[in-house]
Amino acid sequence: MANITIVDTGYGNVESTGTRYSTSATDPVEVANAGSPIELKGVSISYDRNNNVDSSEGPDNNIESEVNQVSTKTPKIVITGIVTRGSGDYSGGNMSQIALLDSCSYTKGIKCVYYNDSVSGDTGYPLITKFLGKTDSFTQHPSEKHFHVRFNQFSVTQSSNNKVYRFNLTGEVTK
Repeated sequence: MANITIVDTGYGNVESTGTRYSTSATDPVEVANAGSPIELKGVSISYDRNNNVDSSEGPDNNIESEVNQVSTKTPKIVITGIVTRGSGDYSGGNMSQIALLDSCSYTKGIKCVYYNDSVSGDTGYPLITKFLGKTDSFTQHPSEKHFHVRFNQFSVTQSSNNKVYRFNLTGEVTK
């Protein structure tokens, strides 16, 4: 379990060039959480990179053939966690994060995902972003090592305990 932060840069590409999408809180379709950080505590994150290979043998080939790499696939990121409803009036929980995470899957900007040990005193464990992430000096990007991500899927499941919701946020690492 770790603490991570997601920031929607509002820019359509990694270099933060061109026009930034609207960060108006009244227009959440453009930039998730109006460009403010979305802080998640106690989540799991997975990083998956693989490549396409051609492992088929030629006809009448009785000897072992080489496996040919055809292309490399874009790395995938899956963030998994739990949000709680809190009390009957929704106070004390973190249900508002469901809408913020959902907006990450349809807003247009590149998202920066990074390990944030300043979220609380309970820092969790360093993420793979510390080892596989990148640093840059582009506008709206954090100084910590991070992934540039385009999220393309969000799912949330309510368990039999009506106060607990499990979510998955899936995306692809860009440049």
